[in-house]
Order: sequence, then structure tokens, then C-alpha cells
Amino acid sequence: MNDTAFPEELTDNDFIELLIRHMTLMSDVVTKAKTFNLTGADLMLGVYGCPLYKELIDIILKVDNSPIQAYTLVNSLKHKFESKEIGPELKKDAMALLEYIYSGDRPLEEPEFFDGKLSSFIKKKRAAQLISLYKDDIETLTRELNKLNVDFNGESALSRPRIISPFSQLICKTRTSMIGSGLVSLDAKIDGLLLGEYAQLIGFSGGGKTAVGCNMVVQSAEVGRPSAYISCEEHEEDLSQRAYSRVYRIPYRQLRKGLANLELESKFNDELQSKKQEMLAKNLKLIGLKGVSNINANFLYEVLVQEFERTGFIPELVMLDQMQFISAVANVRKGAAPWEAEEVVSAELDELSHKPIGNSNFVLWVQHQAKGKTKAIFTRDDIDGFKGIVHKSDLTVGVGRANEKSDEINLFSLKVRHCADFTVKVKTEFEYMNVTATVVRDTLAEFPSSNNGGMTVINNTPIVPHT
Repeated sequence: MNDTAFPEELTDNDFIELLIRHMTLMSDVVTKAKTFNLTGADLMLGVYGCPLYKELIDIILKVDNSPIQAYTLVNSLKHKFESKEIGPELKKDAMALLEYIYSGDRPLEEPEFFDGKLSSFIKKKRAAQLISLYKDDIETLTRELNKLNVDFNGESALSRPRIISPFSQLICKTRTSMIGSGLVSLDAKIDGLLLGEYAQLIGFSGGGKTAVGCNMVVQSAEVGRPSAYISCEEHEEDLSQRAYSRVYRIPYRQLRKGLANLELESKFNDELQSKKQEMLAKNLKLIGLKGVSNINANFLYEVLVQEFERTGFIPELVMLDQMQFISAVANVRKGAAPWEAEEVVSAELDELSHKPIGNSNFVLWVQHQAKGKTKAIFTRDDIDGFKGIVHKSDLTVGVGRANEKSDEINLFSLKVRHCADFTVKVKTEFEYMNVTATVVRDTLAEFPSSNNGGMTVINNTPIVPHT
């Protein structure tokens, strides 16, 4: 549109609701709003229903990940009403606005629609606020309005540098919680990951990736961290038997064949296990997707969102087994090599790790099977398309094993961003699907080529019996 003036046919309320809808559903519009440091406070003066508009804008900016799922907006608004940040008299208006935002029969404008209009609107609102604040102080009002004009001179705000003097004013980072892997020996090296980060476990078939991954998830859940294991190659019943084997010390082979059901039932109902079971029931989810076709990052997100909507479960750690079963959302060129498709998938999984569940991000671990025979030690050159597959990851850990009879697993860095390169060798009780915390050896020199640069099942029937 050539006309960049604020549209006269739209009232302030109309434009605000249009803006809220597009910020909810289009990241490009959020980016434009951030350019001018829009906040809910910009809507507070002289607008009917402004508390509702203000809180919605602040929610959108806090979530910071458009498009925002309806459940996220609804739950956030619910908290605002419960805390009386929005008065109960606006509940009907809130429902009408939510219906307007997510109405599929109303087409969205192109992001360019807001060019000029958005800056004009924000400038108008801030000018009105200044006039209200300094109406009795003409000198200050003139100075502040001049500053406002400088801020909104064309699109100069787009390229305005941010300059600070850090030794005039202390600049502190907000304290963040690191999410550990659940394996003590590995966490001693990586110091955990931040919510929203993406890590990988890469190894060959039979190398122990699944055992390591299951241990990470179960141990994390045992210490109170909500964790989910998503398998594309095992049924959820088999996943549950792996977890039972580790927790109850029953041989996995017997559980897998259904030969230890009486022992399992006895230990499941043992009061001595009740506290551990209570923690696992609350914090562990096993998701079986074997046989499901066309699994991609968007589908995985919907699975996690639906479980949140059903039970309120918000994961902090998600383990995906494994990458080669995931399809790309974007079109992959015809004739592309398998690793080229995996490169696209890896980038989309990185985006998945940034999407919130219930207003919170999670650490995503993804297992990837390299082509070839089991190796105790391998390098980046052993992995087809290594650079593309790991390009977006924050951490990539190699999982090596001499052969399928060995009870030792090597965990070593293939890519690091926030820690030094590392190598640890751990003992594994495969009979009980248990990776011990014992470090057999800890030396980087051994791997010189690696230092370059309630327990619920979502599919069908719950596995945990009801007592």
C-alpha cells in the first residue's frame, strides 16, 4: 500500500485489535512492533478496554514466538483475570477478541500493511501520553516531543544503535536455570543446557544411543524435571519396559517377552517404591510414534501441545529417537542426498526447540544414527553430511561402543559451543537398561580427532496399571 498514514477508516480500537491479531499470528509484525519498542503501556491512554489490550500486547511480547497457539493465549489471559490485572467486566470482550484473532475466515493482511501505520499510531499514542504528563510544563513537553520526533524520523528506529556504559551502570544477566542431561558424568562436562537449546546424540546402530537417551529422560524425571521420550521406532509398550527395567531392576529381556509380569506387579505395588513412582508418574511421559507416517517438526509440536492441553504437562527435557524417521516440513529438492534432507530436518528441529509449551521452552535432545558399523571411537568424517546435520545444534555428543557385547560406552564431544571438548567412558548395565554414573576414564587425548573447533503413554492405552 502506498498510503503510509494512519488509516482514518479505522478507529484506535479497530487498529489495536488488528495489530493484536497480526502480532499473535505473524512473527514479522512482532518484529516491526519491537522496532519501536512497543509495550502494553503505549495503549493505556484514552482507549476503552485498554487493560485488556495492554495485557494482550504484553503477553504476546513475553511469549515472543508467533504464531501463538490459542491455548497459550487463553491460559495467559486466564491468569490475568485470576490475578485481577484485568477486571471481570472485560471477560466477554476477551472472548470476542479471541474469536476474532483465531477466526480462520478472516484473511490476514500482509506485514507491509503496518509499515508507516504502526509507527504513526505509536507516535500518536506516546505524544498523547506526553501531553497528559507535561501539559503544565511547556518547556519539558516541547523537549520530549522533539525527542519523540527524532525517534520516529522516518524509519530511523530500525537502525538506531544501542550504546551503554557498563561501568557507569551495572548490567546483570537474568539468572537462568541449566537443564542437565540426567547423567552425572556428562553434566560435569557440559554444565547443562538452557531452555530452548538443541542437542544431539550421534552414534551407530547398536552403540547404545537408546540406552543413554532413556536413562537421561528417566533420571531427569526421578529428580523432578518433567521429561518426555518420543520414539519413532519403538512401541510405547517396549519403552515402558525399558523404564521399568531400570527403575525396578528387572532384566529387560524378561520384561520385553512378558515373562516377569508378576515380579513387575509386585514391585509396582511395593510401598517402598511409592515416592519414586509418584515422582515418575508426575514427570515422565513416553510417546510412541512407531508406524505413524509423515512425522515432522510441526507434528511433534502438536503432539506435545495436545498433551499439555489434556494434562497440563510442560516438559523441560524432550528426547527424540530418532532423526532419520522425521520428514522435512519444507520442500527438499529432487535428487537430494539423504543427509541433505536430514540437514533441513535438523534445522526445523532447532526451530521446534524454540517453540513454547505452556509459555515455557524445553531442551530438545535428538538421536541420530550414523551409517556404518558400531565403533568405540569415531570422528566427524565418519558421519555423512556432518556439518549440515549439526549446523544448528548447540551441542553434539558422540556415543561410541566397541561392539554389542561391550558394557562400556564412550560419550565425547563432536560439537560444543559453551564448554570445553570432553570425553568420558561410562559403565552400562544393559541387562537393566541402566547407565551408571561411574567414569571409567576421562581423557581428551584418547579422542584427538573430536576436538576440532503419572507415567503416561499418549498412544492408545496407558501403560502404568491403576492401583
